[in-house]
Amino acid sequence: MSSCSDNHKIKRCGVAMRTVTTWSGTGVAGHADGPRESAAFNEPSGMSAALGRIYVADTNNHAVRVIDLATDEVSTLRVQGL
Repeated sequence: MSSCSDNHKIKRCGVAMRTVTTWSGTGVAGHADGPRESAAFNEPSGMSAALGRIYVADTNNHAVRVIDLATDEVSTLRVQGL
């Protein structure tokens, strides 16, 4: 998977089949949690995976977004004290 900062979504790249599909996000800049297909990002620029979750640096929202692979839900990471 790769983030696509200019089109506000996360894409899945199938190397063997030479396909690219939208995996998460609507493609419209915004900040909305919920089901990954209807979540909104604003220039996602990097990702990391751990323990069944994908962490996305959502650049222009100044937030870390979390995609839970078990539920397909996007949420915003809350850090106590920030």
